[in-house]
Amino acid sequence: LIKLDHKNGLSKTSINGHLQTYNAFYAWAVKRKDTEENNFKDLKERKDKGKKRDAFKTEQIKVILSEVIENNNGWIKKPSQKWGVLLGVYTGARLNEIAQLELTDIIEEEGVWCFSFNDEDAKRLKNQSSKRIVPIHSRLLDLGLLDYIEECKKTKKKRLLHDLNYTKRNGYGRNLGRWFNDSFLPKMNMKTDRLVFHSLRHTIATELLRAGIEEAIVKDIVGHSHEKNTLLNVYSEGYITPQKKAALEKLPY
Repeated sequence: LIKLDHKNGLSKTSINGHLQTYNAFYAWAVKRKDTEENNFKDLKERKDKGKKRDAFKTEQIKVILSEVIENNNGWIKKPSQKWGVLLGVYTGARLNEIAQLELTDIIEEEGVWCFSFNDEDAKRLKNQSSKRIVPIHSRLLDLGLLDYIEECKKTKKKRLLHDLNYTKRNGYGRNLGRWFNDSFLPKMNMKTDRLVFHSLRHTIATELLRAGIEEAIVKDIVGHSHEKNTLLNVYSEGYITPQKKAALEKLPY
């Protein structure tokens, strides 16, 4: 086993899933007095702390947008592939936040069309800071997002990316993430271990900060928590929708 090449083996997430199962089984066996020791207790494969995700370069985002919008190569075959990537590029939201959006989560606030990222109707969010209102970028409106929403309503669809299937473990985002990471990016000659769908999130934060947007506003847009007991943390509730809309419009693509 030591001599085997493990590069194409189980991921650390899968390994930890197995270890958790063995731990539960042996904990049960110890209670039954079938064995005296649980050798799997607290055993866990540590994730690589140094492994980070890169942000896409501005030119890379422009190439991605061109392919997704024009679909010259025919690589975009489902609504979720088009709109999922576009929402990732222009909201910086997490994969599952985008994948689980319902049509009722597109709202108008203070005269601005917005996405409401919430945990209603069994939707899941990473933390309390993830619950937020994000203005819809003008480019998405120009590309016909509202018309697409109306089409979904006419056909009695509930979710924006309605062709994505749900799994208990991964929510709605699994297939979109796999397609983007394992199919789309390689075809675009952009595939690396550090560039994935989540990199779109890093990209928007990086670009907004480079454009001079206050860090607190950027955190409100992408759903990052604010430091406790700071003025920015208190004021974050006070950012109005037009402020966040103006910030998003500073994106260079």
